[in-house]
Amino acid sequence: MIRSFKRCLFPFVLFFIFAFPKAGFYFHGLPICFSMILIVITAGYFFLSNFFQKKLLRPIFPMMVALVCFAFLILALSYLSHYSVWKDYCVILVAAVVFPVSGLLIGGHIGREGISASVSHALLIALWVVVLFGLASFIATNVFGIVIGVPFLTETGGDLFGFIGKDNLRIFVVKACSTYNNGNLLGMGLLIWAPLVYYGLQRRAVVLRVATQILLCFTFSRTIWTGLIASEFFYHYREGIKVILKSLLGVIVFLLLINFIVHLHIFNYYSLEIVPTMPHFAFWVHMPPATGMAAGNAISFLDDTSLGGRLPQLLAFLHAHWLPQLATPISPLPKEMLYAQWASKYGYLVMLFFAAIYSAPLLLCKPKNTLMRVCRYAMSTYLVVMAIDAGFVLVPVQFYYWCVMGIYFGLSEHEKRKVVDAHSL
Repeated sequence: MIRSFKRCLFPFVLFFIFAFPKAGFYFHGLPICFSMILIVITAGYFFLSNFFQKKLLRPIFPMMVALVCFAFLILALSYLSHYSVWKDYCVILVAAVVFPVSGLLIGGHIGREGISASVSHALLIALWVVVLFGLASFIATNVFGIVIGVPFLTETGGDLFGFIGKDNLRIFVVKACSTYNNGNLLGMGLLIWAPLVYYGLQRRAVVLRVATQILLCFTFSRTIWTGLIASEFFYHYREGIKVILKSLLGVIVFLLLINFIVHLHIFNYYSLEIVPTMPHFAFWVHMPPATGMAAGNAISFLDDTSLGGRLPQLLAFLHAHWLPQLATPISPLPKEMLYAQWASKYGYLVMLFFAAIYSAPLLLCKPKNTLMRVCRYAMSTYLVVMAIDAGFVLVPVQFYYWCVMGIYFGLSEHEKRKVVDAHSL
């Protein structure tokens, strides 16, 4: 039964989760994403099937226990500090337990039998959809003033302008958001799972790799740009210093080219002040051009001495304690700099516990093939990105990270079985 599910329906489920993570609707103001429902149902199915058949991967159960312990630790500390916003407790449970555990279960099943051709094709098509729609929508919005999309599929709900807000704007340049509705969410998601496609499964997909990296540059995010540079280092450091420098130089030159293009007024800077008056449930809407906008402001965030509000978080990290201080209510929801946030909120020991959970599998399980190395580099990239902006509660960043980790564990188990089978011949 599991085999027939994986062969027929499972690749489509994966395609939808990775290509349209924000597809869904609003219920009394609460976003309901179809990807969240598919993730939970699929993970529950695999857990029950493998639990009763005693096929649960060995590393997964200890990781599940560690994740639950960490989540309840920070929730207990927040409760003891008399924090009373219960919605935030639910958000942490979903981000720190539900999505990671689901990712481990689904990723483990992808990897334990070797990644099938149908799964590989599903991820490849999903990446092409995200990249092509992302580039097309970015150019349409910023050059021609046309917002395009498919209601309830490329965004949550029927409002095409739902993605336009302060988190997706650089003055009057709209970040590349694609089907993810958020520039940082798009960047983090692609940094985690896209290399699995063009460095692991489809190594000849050079055009796709370059197009993905261009889209990442168009997120206009210092976090994603840093992650892109870190990922290029991780994926090429085994090839020698010349290859590393060539790859890094290509990324940096393109970022400088973006700076140059912005100053040339290539973008028309269409007015977003009319957004509230625009009709809902449209597939495209044209916006009139704005007047008097300074193009150079679009990249002024690079000159922000407060690092986008992160400097106070860094200072709080430097003055944190080893143990939590519960004199004032502590919100369990972290902001951008995740390591600094855990330390300043709950102390250095809790931060180290969190870092150990996320990094221990990389230290304890060595890669045995190219695909495992790609998974390892993808996870290492996110560990770097978390120091700047983790997007911890953004749906479904944690699922992507732990799904790749589940694939890593599954591939390790697959390689062990191959060795055992070879010795038994």
